[in-house]
Amino acid sequence: MPNLELVFCTPQDFVFDDIVMINLSWEDNGTTLTVELADWTDTLESKGFKAMLEDWVNIVVSGGMEEKVKQRNFSTHVFCDSLVEHIR
Repeated sequence: MPNLELVFCTPQDFVFDDIVMINLSWEDNGTTLTVELADWTDTLESKGFKAMLEDWVNIVVSGGMEEKVKQRNFSTHVFCDSLVEHIR
């Protein structure tokens, strides 16, 4: 049985019913809509992280990110790395 995560919310036009790792179902104006992923779909992809990472890499590679932003991001990674090393 897949991991099940229940989410209840009430946006104006529809209600999300349940989210399973491999599909998303919701009701919209009395019609149940479902988006299904193949059962082998990577969690990073199903949760949207793969698309975010690919977008970030494309921005960095294309030069679309200011140098000061890159340095800030890099310094955060250096800090986290040193913290992990200290804990080990």
